[in-house]
Amino acid sequence: MQKTLPAEYGISEDISGISGMSAGFQNEEKAEKIASFNGIDVYKIAAGKFKTSSINFFFSDNLRKESITLNALVPAVLRRGSRRFKSFRDIALRLEELYGAGFDCGVSKKGECHIIQFYIEFISDKFITEDTSLFESAYDLLFEIINDPELENGVFKEDYLSQEKDNLKKLIEGRINDKMQYSVERCFEEMCRDEPYGLYEYGYVGDLQNITSKELYSHYKRMTEDYPLQVYLAGDMDGDQIDMVIKKLSAMKRNQIKKLDCCNVGKRPETVKNITEKMNVTQGKLTLGFRTNTSPGSPDYYSLIVFNGILGGGIHSKLFQNVREKAGLAY
Repeated sequence: MQKTLPAEYGISEDISGISGMSAGFQNEEKAEKIASFNGIDVYKIAAGKFKTSSINFFFSDNLRKESITLNALVPAVLRRGSRRFKSFRDIALRLEELYGAGFDCGVSKKGECHIIQFYIEFISDKFITEDTSLFESAYDLLFEIINDPELENGVFKEDYLSQEKDNLKKLIEGRINDKMQYSVERCFEEMCRDEPYGLYEYGYVGDLQNITSKELYSHYKRMTEDYPLQVYLAGDMDGDQIDMVIKKLSAMKRNQIKKLDCCNVGKRPETVKNITEKMNVTQGKLTLGFRTNTSPGSPDYYSLIVFNGILGGGIHSKLFQNVREKAGLAY
């Protein structure tokens, strides 16, 4: 299981709390909403100067302890095989046929939303000589992985589920190995204890053992039928290709679309928390977290981004330049 998307596709949060893909393109290449139906929003980012195009699916859910582990497990099992490409090997061979296209999926959290994401990146049609649409072939593969998974007796295959549960268990238990990231995540957990944002995006080991193939498949159906969905088409594409995407999305079975909760940023803690975890390490980690009560829709949001850059952990921050570079007090 992987949690990363290509660097140029950042997840941005709008005022409604639903996440989407927007960062990484020039100002004149903003996402344009081209269709909205059945809880599905379709966006186009016409970035013709790049040699590759991409198709991105984002299913959104509320961050909840009851569903967060299930949400994390669904894309892990889906990426193992579809009805036509029955194993990850078959999918990999198909990606090679598509001129080495890249595919991945995973989960992330943004605000108090849990995002289940799928993407495929491929060479733009104008750079291939064959009389075929690589865009359509790539879309068909991604759409099939999401909507037509490999099943056994009407549910997910037991061996795929067992292997992915073990992989997810190792991922959750292994997060402590990256001490810097672990300290940041623990800071969030303590700051937002008993709040949705305090949940770990990949769920919890204790929830894994009781998940059955039948339960996970039922949850998968809820995801595809009830979760709000955003589809982003980025790169070089024509009207016929966009019409094809909308037509196939329209055929997806959709029910009562789930309403996402608004993110609560107005909480003011009464006391300062000071948490110390002792480990056998040669280098300590210090993480400071502050509540600003500033939402992405606030006029002060961009000032907050600048402020965070000045005092944050990046190499351009004042803390980095003075505490580390000049004074040599920290690494």
